[in-house]
This record gives sequence, structure tokens and C-alpha cells, in this order.
Amino acid sequence: MPASTPQVLRDMPGIAHGEVSAELGRRWRAADAATKQVYGERAVQDARRATAELRMYRAYLVHQGLHVCPVRGEHREWVWY
Repeated sequence: MPASTPQVLRDMPGIAHGEVSAELGRRWRAADAATKQVYGERAVQDARRATAELRMYRAYLVHQGLHVCPVRGEHREWVWY
């Protein structure tokens, strides 16, 4: 499983802030396909959840009479700020 930032900081004490991302990238590239697939599936699920939550929030704002910007990819008529 790829490391998280806290794991990298524990594994490499004193690592420079900018090097943490580089190390995370190296570990991600070294991860096997099955691990990457698990994270990809989680990302898809999270994106769907976030989109649904955003739509509900925007519907609430419209119901309250507030103006909202359109959501990318939606073709409904939204009122601009």
C-alpha cells in the first residue's frame, strides 16, 4: 500500500518538505496494479459522493433564493452571481 505523508516523515526523519511529495510519487509509481486499482475505485466513489453533495447543497441554495454558478458538465440554466 502506498505511504501517506506521516509514514514518509516517520520513515525519513528530517526530509525536506518538498522531498515528501517526490518520495510519495516514487512510492506510488512502485505500487502494484491491484493497489492502484483500489485507490482508483475509491476516487471514483468519492467523486460521485462529492458531486451528489454539491448538487444537494446547490439545490438548497436555490430553494433559499440564493444565486449559484453552474456546475461544470451540467447544462441546466443557473443564475450567475
